[in-house]
Amino acid sequence: MLGKIKSAVAFALLVGASFAVHAAGLGKLTVNSALGQVLAAEIDLVSLQPGELESLSARVASPESYRDARIEYSSVLRLLRFSVEKRANGQPYLKVTSVAPINEPFVDVLIEVTWPAGRLQREYPILLDPPGFADAKARAPVSSAPAAAP
Repeated sequence: MLGKIKSAVAFALLVGASFAVHAAGLGKLTVNSALGQVLAAEIDLVSLQPGELESLSARVASPESYRDARIEYSSVLRLLRFSVEKRANGQPYLKVTSVAPINEPFVDVLIEVTWPAGRLQREYPILLDPPGFADAKARAPVSSAPAAAP
């Protein structure tokens, strides 16, 4: 009897894993804007099956989803817009923009992606540096302490 239960559990896990492998997913977030600017960000779309890209849509998750996930729902989230795009190399991504400048240095966004065969939600913390901050970091000289004489 125990062997049958183990077999059934193993089968269920295998079937569930095969569905998960074929589900669309969200990858790396890249932010291309700074604090006080209109948001410009990209999220890689991964594991898409043929035909999913055309029917895929994304939005900020509902306030109820934020509450369930114990994430604060900020009014700035209403400014965000999402569109599915393709890079020059054909790689699909989710373009994230805002309709007005974002003046909060940290925005915790819970994204809901839907397509005919599924739905997923994923949290992304968006950190916005002041304009020029990344450039200043890149230009900052690296100083080293003088070596001690023996």
